[in-house]
Amino acid sequence: MSERAEQELEIRHLTVSFRAGKNMVHAVRDVSLTVGRGETLAIVGESGSGKSVSAKAVLGIEAPNAVIEGGEILYGGDDLLKYSEKQFERIRGNRISMIFQDPMSSLDPIMKIGRQLTEAMILNGRTEQRLARKEAKQLQADLLSALKQAGMDGAEIRAGLRAYVAARGGGEHAAAGQDAFIAAVARAGAQDTLGRLEAALTAAGKRVTAKAARERALELLREVGIRDPEKRFDQYPFEFSGGMRQRIVIAIAIAANPDLLICDEPTTALDVTIQAQILELINRLKKSRGMSVIFITHDLGVVANVADRVAVMYAGKVVEVGTVRDIFYRPAHPYTWALLASMPDLDTGERLVSIPGIPPDMRYPPQGDAFALRSAYAMQIDFEKEPPLFRISESHYAATWLLHPSAPHVELPKAVTERIRRMREREEAGNE
Repeated sequence: MSERAEQELEIRHLTVSFRAGKNMVHAVRDVSLTVGRGETLAIVGESGSGKSVSAKAVLGIEAPNAVIEGGEILYGGDDLLKYSEKQFERIRGNRISMIFQDPMSSLDPIMKIGRQLTEAMILNGRTEQRLARKEAKQLQADLLSALKQAGMDGAEIRAGLRAYVAARGGGEHAAAGQDAFIAAVARAGAQDTLGRLEAALTAAGKRVTAKAARERALELLREVGIRDPEKRFDQYPFEFSGGMRQRIVIAIAIAANPDLLICDEPTTALDVTIQAQILELINRLKKSRGMSVIFITHDLGVVANVADRVAVMYAGKVVEVGTVRDIFYRPAHPYTWALLASMPDLDTGERLVSIPGIPPDMRYPPQGDAFALRSAYAMQIDFEKEPPLFRISESHYAATWLLHPSAPHVELPKAVTERIRRMREREEAGNE
């Protein structure tokens, strides 16, 4: 696939299975995806296609019987699959947050929502302080070692370091005593270590008070569209509608200003009008905060309004990936055709097409194309050999043998061409 200059997250060849008695359920099979900075990637597919399992692997919250059999998840230069639970504490809910399908399963029913918002902030603040202190201690030791190697006396180093630390707190007398120390650091080539130490000391000095957390919580409630936040702050989850509860869950998720927000079917339990409001909210927050978003859904109809790119998954594999226009106007995989043909819209006059059959039993993954048994366009090779991802354009790839140069030409199904025609007509009418 094409390289993206500003990647927020990259998944490479991820393979995840689940122990099920004597068998293994092969839930995610060699999945590779990228999420660009400030981009929304939608992952679409039926239940059991591996969408949520892939997302949960990013945060290290797999089920106890899950086995990660291979791959890498690269974020900030690190492979998250190698992270310990303590390392995950620093990014989970802070740099990467997740919104789940049912807001009531994410909220404590006997705790006021204000406390649920502020508790997370205070606990995250304490965790950040603790980790920052630990990092500062290690950086001070590294700096001490570098300066000793440069020939500086131990007592002189400690005095200089104390002066430097005191100067960070605004002490005028201490500031005067730090010049020789900074010069020594420059001679030792340890400016980078000193810079990191300063950042760690700043983070260690930040304390989230109950008052500050309350003010921040009220600000977040306003941002996600909760009216009268002062009153709502002291109410319980059952006093809110489903849409309002989902707004609160979103407020909790963005409280720490994450770089990446994972939305796992966030609108499935909501009616259509509330669904549209939540989608608009997620889009607005993404733009105002510059976040990247992974949006997981089984509803291709939701995707056009939220995504920049789309990955279609089936039976644990990515079968097509491209921009929104690639997927909606130039679909290439028979499964994507089936999803589009089964998607209702206001102008649909004909009977909707249903996808025949059921997904394969992933204890025994099929040998060839997993969709072959349900596809009217399957060829003999589809039952014998798994297709690679064929390159259609720089942004568009699909795993189907229909794209092989030797494959017979196949026209798009009538239901899909009619849908594309209606989409183009609506687009042209909107541009007039």
